[in-house]
Amino acid sequence: MNQTTQTPVLIPNMPDDAQVWIYQAHVPLNGQALGIVHEKLGAFVAQWKAHGKPLRATYAVFYDQILVLAADNSIEQASGCSIDSSVACIKELGEALGINFFDRLQIAFLENGHLHTLPLAALKANIQSGYFSPETPIFNNSHNTLGQLRANWCIRAGDSFLARFF
Repeated sequence: MNQTTQTPVLIPNMPDDAQVWIYQAHVPLNGQALGIVHEKLGAFVAQWKAHGKPLRATYAVFYDQILVLAADNSIEQASGCSIDSSVACIKELGEALGINFFDRLQIAFLENGHLHTLPLAALKANIQSGYFSPETPIFNNSHNTLGQLRANWCIRAGDSFLARFF
């Protein structure tokens, strides 16, 4: 497995303290699905509000498989109802595409610069076969801010919550 940990530039027009929400598909989105994602998320962030005030927000799609929503909290802070509306948007998007963006039991990792997913249930067998190792670059999708994501999104599996499996 190629052990590269380079990740794309992450949303350069937003500050490090921007709040982020990360959604991962278990399969890459094809051209038509990507078009729908851009249409729906573009429209959503353009009208996204908290307490009736517009949020400065954006989204990005990485590796045709990971969606990241970001909101600049320095202008207006996303709150309960506004966050609920973003979750509803992602659920609707998933239903329209037949994709579950909420499956947290899929490990996203890089191999030869391409994103792949592995069910957590298959991890042990992949470690035993030598396919998956502590050096495998995985995506840590638990970050809350863009700065955290920029600093530590793609990390070694051995430095993650998966360390206990090695």
